[in-house]
Amino acid sequence: MESKNRRTKIVNNRISFESFVRFFAGIEILLVFLYIRYFATFSVYGDRIQVMLIIVVTFAAASLVLSWSLERNWISLISGTVLPILFYEAINIWKYFFTIRIMLIAGGVIALAIGLVFAAKKLRRFRRIHNRRKVFVIKAAYASRIIYCLVLLCACLYGKAMIAAHYSISFSEIEYILSGTTNDIPDYENTLSANIATVAKIDPEGGWGSLSIDEKTEVLKTIIRIECRYLGMRDSAPSLELAYLEEGLLGQYDHEKDVITLSYNYVIDSKASGYFVVQVLCHELYHRYQQYQVNLLQTIRESDDTNKYADLLVLNNAGIYEDELSNYISPDDGSGISYYLYSSQKLEQDAEKYANESTFDYYNQIREYLEDD
Repeated sequence: MESKNRRTKIVNNRISFESFVRFFAGIEILLVFLYIRYFATFSVYGDRIQVMLIIVVTFAAASLVLSWSLERNWISLISGTVLPILFYEAINIWKYFFTIRIMLIAGGVIALAIGLVFAAKKLRRFRRIHNRRKVFVIKAAYASRIIYCLVLLCACLYGKAMIAAHYSISFSEIEYILSGTTNDIPDYENTLSANIATVAKIDPEGGWGSLSIDEKTEVLKTIIRIECRYLGMRDSAPSLELAYLEEGLLGQYDHEKDVITLSYNYVIDSKASGYFVVQVLCHELYHRYQQYQVNLLQTIRESDDTNKYADLLVLNNAGIYEDELSNYISPDDGSGISYYLYSSQKLEQDAEKYANESTFDYYNQIREYLEDD
C-alpha cells in the first residue's frame, strides 16, 4: 500500500493519454485562430504566419512530450498550450523594448532555477526509484514551464500596453527648403531631379532591403519634400511618424496635427518593396492635398468678395471631399460591406489613383537613372 501511494504521488496523470492529446491539439488550434483573428499585436506579412506555425508546432510538440509521461493534468495542459503563442508574441516584441528583453532573460533564468529546486525537493522523497533522472527532468520542466508562462504573459501584456499608448518613433523635423531658383526651376532642391540619387534607394537595386531605419526615413522624408513641391504645398512639409498601427492599417494622415503615420512594422520589419511603401506614403500625402483643397474652399466661402467663386467646377472635388470628411467611413469592423463603403469614397479613390500613378512615375525615372548610371 505504501509503495502504491508513493507511486501515485509521482505519477500525476489525471487525464488519459488519448484525451490529453485530443484536448491539447484542440486548444492549440483554437488559441492560434483566436490570436491571429483578434489579439495579434503586429500585422502579419509574408512568411510571418509560417514562422508562427513553425514555432507553435515545435513548442507544442515539446510541451506535449514533456507532459504526457508523468505530469498529465490540467495545469500542464493549459501551460503547455499557451506557451507557444506567448513565446511567438514575445519574439515579435523582443527587439523593440529593452525592458522586455530583461524580463525574458531574467525570467528564464529564474524559472529554470525554481524548476530545479522544485524537482530536487520532490526527488528527495523517492530515493529508491530507479529512473530518478527522468523524474527530475520532468518535474523541473513542469515547474519551469509554468513559471515561464507567467513571465511571458507579463512581458506580452507590458508590450501591448506600450503599443496601446502609441509607442512610436517620430521624425518631425522635415525641413521644406524654401530657396531661390536653380537652372530656372523654382525650389530645385525639392525636385526629384535634384534628389534622384537618394530616391533611387527605394529600388531593390538601390538597396532598400538593406537600408537602416535612419536611411529609410531619410528617403521617405525626401519624397515628402518632393511631393509637397509637386502638389503645390510649398509652405511646409508634414511630420512623419512610424508607429505600431493596428493589423491591416499601413498608413494614416492626421490633418489636425499635420502628421503622416506609417506602420513601423511595414516600413522597417516587413519584406515590403520600397515602391509599395512609397505608394502608401503618396496615398497619405494626397489626403493632405485634399485637406488643402477643402481649406481653400472654406476660405473662399468666408469672404464676401470671393464666395461667388465657391461653386466653380474647379472646386467641385473640394466640396465632395468636405462632405466625405464630415461623414468619413472607415472599415473598423473588418466586414466586406464596411470595406466596400470605405473604398467607394472619392477621398480614397482619388488618393489611391494618385498613389499608383506617382509610384509608377518614380519607378520609371529611377530605372532610367540606374540604367544610365
